[in-house]
Amino acid sequence: MKIINKETQQYKEASSLVSLGKLFEALDVNPTPMQQSLIRDFDTRIKDWSYMTLCASRRSGKTFTISIIVCFELLKPHSSVILVSKSSKSLTANFNEIIKNLRLLGIKPDKINSNTYSLTIGQSHLRCAVSSQTENLLGARASTLLVDEAGTFNYADFMEQALLPMRIDYGTYEDTKQFVSKVIKVSSPRTIGSDFHKDYLKGLPPIMERHLHERNDGYISPDGYISYNYNIYDSPLVNDDIINAIIKTTEPDIWRTEYLGEFIHASATNVFPRFNKETHLYDQADLFKKLDKSTTFQGFIGVDIGLVDSTAFVVGTIIENKLFILDTFHSNLMTTDEIAKNLSSMIDKWENHDDITLDFSDGAIYIDPSAALTRFDLANDYDIENLPAFNKIKAGVDDINKLFKDNLIYIPFDSNTLIEQLETLAFKETVASQLSASSSGDPFVRVKGHHYDVAHAFRYLVASLKRFWNLPETQLEDET
Repeated sequence: MKIINKETQQYKEASSLVSLGKLFEALDVNPTPMQQSLIRDFDTRIKDWSYMTLCASRRSGKTFTISIIVCFELLKPHSSVILVSKSSKSLTANFNEIIKNLRLLGIKPDKINSNTYSLTIGQSHLRCAVSSQTENLLGARASTLLVDEAGTFNYADFMEQALLPMRIDYGTYEDTKQFVSKVIKVSSPRTIGSDFHKDYLKGLPPIMERHLHERNDGYISPDGYISYNYNIYDSPLVNDDIINAIIKTTEPDIWRTEYLGEFIHASATNVFPRFNKETHLYDQADLFKKLDKSTTFQGFIGVDIGLVDSTAFVVGTIIENKLFILDTFHSNLMTTDEIAKNLSSMIDKWENHDDITLDFSDGAIYIDPSAALTRFDLANDYDIENLPAFNKIKAGVDDINKLFKDNLIYIPFDSNTLIEQLETLAFKETVASQLSASSSGDPFVRVKGHHYDVAHAFRYLVASLKRFWNLPETQLEDET
């Protein structure tokens, strides 16, 4: 895709001449860690990314950050910035902050219209709109689309209609093929099921899901996606006294989402509260280096059969009385034949792996017991012997949390889908306190568009190993 006209070519050439870092210096502002990341991405990696997702706590300087990005863009000739927000109140705050910082920089707009939230500087333009009026912006040429409060409204339809013409007009960088124009979505996280920011990410390439909860290392995917997640403790603008006051006056769910940057189920109980990313993640390459290549380990697979949700596999093995998850797989709407082929492929992969050899005999495959017909077909038509997984939910979950507590389960640090699902799988509030070994029915929160098939395959695997093999060994009488 090539640059279409001379104006956008001039914009492209000017991009390397404007520095976000120098704007902070000119305003005599010491950047926060979040803003330092943005300075790096805008000043040294601008050609490498196209979409940015910024999940940031309240009181973290989002309004100032948005305004300085807009100023950065408007200093380029022929730029066209679109800013969308949920409410006119927040749009007014953003617009006033932009005007203030332009004046502090000694830049006087040629035209300002406070009624339409628009301004012009030379040949560059800013247009703003609340989410209910975004149709007025459709077809507009834009070098940057900023979506503020992205978690509070559904802008997917607008994005689908507006993105393509906006990007075609500004073209791509020849060296990386990433779009010259940028899409930046900013929001404080909200609870799962009410957060359009998170829901929209679910429709984007999996790279966004995988890195949303990871370290703020600024990973850029091959598709040009980058995401950050900053909580209130990352901001030097807020001291301990303010944080303590916020904790005392804020609902726990709001504290966890809008201040700690977590995506949770509101008023629900986390299924695996003992899971801790600081403790239970490992580097698979480091593990393989320590293994004796001549040793064959017993392999195990947990399988969740999905009818509406995905079907998922989780592969693990026991090494020195610790359960190491090695691999995961999930796919939507699979036939029995497709399940058999993918399961056979997974087994073959780990039976003939370069770094570790697994043996999947001796009752190694545990499948969702409710999928009795699929289990029968896999055994009789595809010669994949399997057993019904242990599915007494309370007993199995209690066992798994004990294993997490004793640090006997380890998950690869790049198993992002499994990690996210373990963090967000929740019991319904109405049943969590009443759940017993004999409870029936589905006790889990099921949010439309959110699947937890990999977490359930993990549950089948670990609970079955604990109950049928007594592996890994732990003290079951310990407190949960």
